Amino acid sequence: MAITPAVAGLLMRWMFESNWGLVNYFLSLVGVRGPGWTGDPLWALWSIVLADVWQNTPFVVIVLYAGLQSIPLDPLEAAMVDGASRAQTLVHVIFPFLRPLVLFVLIIRSMDAFRIFDQVFVMTGGGPGTTTQTITFYNYVMAFRMLRMGRASALGVVTLLILSVVTSVFIYLLYHREKGEW
Repeated sequence: MAITPAVAGLLMRWMFESNWGLVNYFLSLVGVRGPGWTGDPLWALWSIVLADVWQNTPFVVIVLYAGLQSIPLDPLEAAMVDGASRAQTLVHVIFPFLRPLVLFVLIIRSMDAFRIFDQVFVMTGGGPGTTTQTITFYNYVMAFRMLRMGRASALGVVTLLILSVVTSVFIYLLYHREKGEW
């Protein structure tokens, strides 16, 4: 989590290298021939997703762990006295306390997903072909490789509007949950 996305992308590019990368090395130890992770259109996007998950999972875990630590013991004890199973306690007691934090994490991670650029640029350069081009990377290509600044600016505004709608939906869900309407 403390590593910048460009450095994390470079590290993951080395790990997913098809000839001498660590991932394919460990797969070969169990007798599996690993794919060309960043060169194969089928696996290139998955390698970026895995790199993003690897880098940002600690943030999600820390936030949810803090939420678990803040749950009062009285509802948990009441559920135990009432004979609730572990699954019922999780669904009906623990998760309602964590719902605002889950929505918060979804908002933050959604914004991160819309702005992912560094890992794509370092790991695959948007390729093979255009299979790993995100909207932010496409905006970069449009502005600085095609030199279409007007279209790139318009795409940036459209991206902002889409992200605003997605974030507004999450905030709406969080707001109504806090008022007890959901």
